[in-house]
Amino acid sequence: MIPRLPPVILLAIGGASIYGIKYWMDKMETKSLTGSPEQAEAAKRHLRNVKIATRLGIGSVAMGAAYYVYDSWKERPTPSVVKVKDSEFYDNQYSSRDHSYEKTSQSIEQEQRIRAESNLKRLKEEFVNKK
Repeated sequence: MIPRLPPVILLAIGGASIYGIKYWMDKMETKSLTGSPEQAEAAKRHLRNVKIATRLGIGSVAMGAAYYVYDSWKERPTPSVVKVKDSEFYDNQYSSRDHSYEKTSQSIEQEQRIRAESNLKRLKEEFVNKK
């Protein structure tokens, strides 16, 4: 069974094969279309310039993507990466949980108090009725 390759490797292999075929077709095309050596030389120069521009474009896109990944990794709002502007988040990251806990505990205490008062009242009534 062939192991599954990571998407990045598949992308690299696919891109290399596509550009390899394109390079071979461009080479064959310039030989078949150009009649004079001057035209062939101009076509080669143009192809070389296009390749340089393509490599620069791919490099700049790769650098931009790398910077975006790095920046998004550094700017995430978690306690592991705290900056001056994120200090408020770090201080208040558990405030909503604490607030809901206090609310729940107060409601439970109030229910217990009401239940205890009603039980006490019922016991007093039973005691009074027994006498």
